[in-house]
Amino acid sequence: MTATTIVLPAQDPARIEIGSLVRPDPGDLGFPTSAPKWDRPPGGSVTFSFVTAETAPLYNEPDVTGVAPVNANLQNAIRSIFTNLIEPLIPIQFVEVLENPSQQGDIRVMLSSLGETADGQAQVPGLDALAGDVQLSSDILLGGFASASDAFAAVGSDNFVTVIHELAHALGLSHPGNYDGNGTSGNTAGPFLPIGLDHVMNAVMSYNLAEGDPSPTTYMPYDIQALQYLYGKNTTFNNTDTTYTFSFDPNNLNNPAAADFKELNINLAGKRTIWDGGGRDTLNLLGLPVSNYYFDMNPGGLLTDASARGASSYEGQASQQQPGVTYPVDRFGTRIAFDVQVEDLWGTQGNDEVVGSSVDNFIFVGSGNDTVNGNDGADTVSGNQGLDVVNGGNGNDLIVGGRDSDVLTGGEGNDILNGNIGTDRVEGNNGNDFLFGGQDSDTLIGGEGNDTLTGDVGQDVLTGNGGSDVYVLRSAAAAPDLAQSDIITDFEVGIDLIGLTPGATPVLEATTLNGISGTLIRDGNAGNAILGFVNNISPEQIGNSYLSVNL
Repeated sequence: MTATTIVLPAQDPARIEIGSLVRPDPGDLGFPTSAPKWDRPPGGSVTFSFVTAETAPLYNEPDVTGVAPVNANLQNAIRSIFTNLIEPLIPIQFVEVLENPSQQGDIRVMLSSLGETADGQAQVPGLDALAGDVQLSSDILLGGFASASDAFAAVGSDNFVTVIHELAHALGLSHPGNYDGNGTSGNTAGPFLPIGLDHVMNAVMSYNLAEGDPSPTTYMPYDIQALQYLYGKNTTFNNTDTTYTFSFDPNNLNNPAAADFKELNINLAGKRTIWDGGGRDTLNLLGLPVSNYYFDMNPGGLLTDASARGASSYEGQASQQQPGVTYPVDRFGTRIAFDVQVEDLWGTQGNDEVVGSSVDNFIFVGSGNDTVNGNDGADTVSGNQGLDVVNGGNGNDLIVGGRDSDVLTGGEGNDILNGNIGTDRVEGNNGNDFLFGGQDSDTLIGGEGNDTLTGDVGQDVLTGNGGSDVYVLRSAAAAPDLAQSDIITDFEVGIDLIGLTPGATPVLEATTLNGISGTLIRDGNAGNAILGFVNNISPEQIGNSYLSVNL
């Protein structure tokens, strides 16, 4: 059994998050910026074994009594944890060895009598005989199970969290707060997570869980980050194009499949994390019931029902508590691990709030009233039905509004925006943008940059703002009368241009609209059909400010 230490770089931006989970326990190596780990290269192996009836009486630790084997049910659960929850995260293989008096695994698992002080305890990696030992309490409340082993094997229970928590100790992780097995001060050197981040939605190594909330069924983002800091990332796991399909069933939180990173059908009513090694990945949320949702696609992001965000609270452990102070925590949901990029999202028929990531996202939201922020990257966003608010963020984005009245903003970059059906507000913001109003009466605002604005059908209001803009008045979208014509509000002579359909012959007429004088533009080649009205500009000023545009 060999172990080593790593040193956390002082400038690591995730130092608090990682360092709080990889501190040495008291009396271990004694270096506050180092952490114990099994000394294995990527692709190496760590062995594990189960104490047997033969080896249990030989266990030589005065403070540990009642050592006994775990039953076959719990053995299978632990094998599954190594295979389905740990090996997908790190490039280490876990190999079972049959325990006997002369052979034990690096990690040994057993029952022992811990009384009421703790449900489990484990030793971190090291060089002595006890390193990596995991003891699960035979004194826990059984809660209807036939044995302590069966209770620990129940996925979705607090007891199952104890098992994955203790196995992570045996790999080198620590509690993120200054507490020991009974929640009092562990007298260990920091760093510690801020109390408001020290909860099981971030790390199963935390003791802080809001009463009545679901228990995690996988390691959570901070656990994963810390394990991968120690052992490296398994980038071969789910490294092709992967689709994660979501359902919502609060009555099925104990499904053993939930404790498996390979399981691609995810129950949003539980607590788990997605770890993915690469590829272009998709969140398929189409099957969720109609509700209000929050979907953050970023590394470390949260996918949940909006009602669950910050809906629960906890007080912290005895060593952390400030009287009367509670800390909000999300009641349930799926987290995305750090360093995982999920590119695509198919939303629900409810009201979705979607936060895109820094890569090129494809985001399709359903028939609800949705809010989408694409953030960085060249994003493609489709609003579909509902009153949607979409901001492309940075990057060259393509945004299509859908069937109802939407608010679309391109953000930074050269964006293409299509209001589609409905009375839309379409704004390019910065960059050289293309704005298309679509059907109905829309408001188009180009923003900074050299923009192209075309209102299409309906009485559209076109405002270029800064830059050299092109206002397109299509013959196919000609209005039957002046009251329904497109309006150009801020045409700048010598800077902006008016785009006409090839073959159109502009006929200019000085007139007023809505009390504002300006120029009416007709198509002399189409029976003098009305194309649009230019505010505060005379026919003489427009002159030959035309451009043939084939749209």
